[in-house]
Amino acid sequence: EPKRAGVESRRRGGWERAIRRDTVGVAQTAYPDYDWATLAVWAWRAMRTVDYLQTRTEIDPERIGVVGHSRGGKAVLLAGALDERISLVAANGSGAGGAGSFRNQPSGVETLRLITEPARFAYWFHPRLRWFAGQEQRLPFDQHFLKALIAPRAFIATDALGDRWANPI
Repeated sequence: EPKRAGVESRRRGGWERAIRRDTVGVAQTAYPDYDWATLAVWAWRAMRTVDYLQTRTEIDPERIGVVGHSRGGKAVLLAGALDERISLVAANGSGAGGAGSFRNQPSGVETLRLITEPARFAYWFHPRLRWFAGQEQRLPFDQHFLKALIAPRAFIATDALGDRWANPI
C-alpha cells in the first residue's frame, strides 16, 4: 500500500488542494533505487498500460497511441520518448516541461522558475531542475531533445497560439 510521507494543503480560489511530497507509490516501490518525480511516475503508468494493451488480442500492438492534455501532455511526451512500443504521441497544451522550450521563452509564458516553485508543481520534476531557473541556457538539453527521442514515430503537439502560458512557439 502506498505511503505518504507528508501532505500539505493550501487554499487557492476557495478550493483546497493537496500537494503530495515524498510519496512512495507502486512505481517507487517497484524501483526503489530510481530517482522518481511525479511526471516520471505518470509516464511509467502509461507504459504499464501499454504492457496490458499488448496482452489483448483485439488490440493491434503496432498502433498504440497516448494522448494527454496539460500535465498529461507532459507525461505522454516522456512516455513516448522512453517507450518505442508507443506509435503515436499526442501532447496538447503541455507547455513548460512538455513541448514548450525552456530556453526560448517569450513574455507571458510559464517559465521554468514558475513551474518549479515549491508551492506549485516542483514535485512533478526532479529537484535539481529548479537550479536552472534563471539560467536556462545552461540546461544540458531542452525539450526538443525529448521530442526527437520519439522520432521516427508519429508525434503531434497542439497548442493554441493565443495560449501564451503554454509557450506555443
